[in-house]
Amino acid sequence: MAALAAGLTVWLDPVETDDALVFPGDASFGIALPDEGSTSTVSLGGMSLCVQSPTAARLLGVEPVDADDIEVLAFGVRASPIARGGELLGTSKSGLDELGFASGAGAVVSTVCPDGVTRSNVPDTTGSHGAASYLELAVQVRRTGPGVGHYSALDVRYSTGEGATTLRILVDLTLCDARNADACGMGGR
Repeated sequence: MAALAAGLTVWLDPVETDDALVFPGDASFGIALPDEGSTSTVSLGGMSLCVQSPTAARLLGVEPVDADDIEVLAFGVRASPIARGGELLGTSKSGLDELGFASGAGAVVSTVCPDGVTRSNVPDTTGSHGAASYLELAVQVRRTGPGVGHYSALDVRYSTGEGATTLRILVDLTLCDARNADACGMGGR
């Protein structure tokens, strides 16, 4: 499934490794962005989370998968702004605290998924199941080396009181400097 939002092409496809925490996006997504170097950061959101039963999933950490010259500096969750007529984050140069995310390890997801949303059945989250019902996850990242930074997914580590486990969200991110604009599909812009 592909969607075009704010000039970005988004591909969606979730991979989860346990049953408590759910990414109901029914998709993975990929974004390529220019950045201003290893001292600048980018916040990336739009990843909805919920739990399948009345439980609390305490977030322990978010790590990039297959990372090359990129790191996650912070992560956080907030109530979906869609409930107030707003939009999910997308990307921003602002920090997560400035954007209203409760950041850091210990953030809790206890919002129960709407009826019908499970790992094997993820209906359209913008339709009758309402994206307003979810929490939004965001990460703040930065490129650590020259040229291009990349990861292919995010592993969200969490605990429900029975040990730690992982939810993998296939969100592919590439950050490029101006000299490597072609790697971000910008053609030297």
